[in-house]
Amino acid sequence: MSAGIKNNTQIKIICDGVDEQQALTEIVDLFENLPELKGIFDPANFVQCDVDTLYAWKLLKKYISYMHIKDSQKGGFIVPAGFGDGNLKTITKEYLKQGGRDFTMEPHLAIFEGLAALEQEGEKSAVASFKYNSNDEAFDAACIAFKKMIEEI
Repeated sequence: MSAGIKNNTQIKIICDGVDEQQALTEIVDLFENLPELKGIFDPANFVQCDVDTLYAWKLLKKYISYMHIKDSQKGGFIVPAGFGDGNLKTITKEYLKQGGRDFTMEPHLAIFEGLAALEQEGEKSAVASFKYNSNDEAFDAACIAFKKMIEEI
């Protein structure tokens, strides 16, 4: 027994994305040397780090345990599933085809009222085109977008 864990206990170590393209090959090496390691694929993380999501998916797909459903536009704006640059529909279709069924909704959709009142004269802040009045409304929008995307697959 080590650190209170019995020898028969199965532990999953989960990896959630990388920050740069070079790290992808290091992560693949890690997966190959630690077969117990499973990954979480979060397309928005790759978009925000300027890593091609289709390239990342190609390298990592056989190690993915589940997907975070979060999409992003270049520039870092989090948007509902299918409205960003994460190729979420294509990747989700392939994930389902390989037997994947585990998803988490991680919308992080912007909610901010009164931004215009804080801007200086002549300024306009860069904000995502999706705005919601509450966390519940944002989460509902994220779920509806994902459900619609799944229906289209």
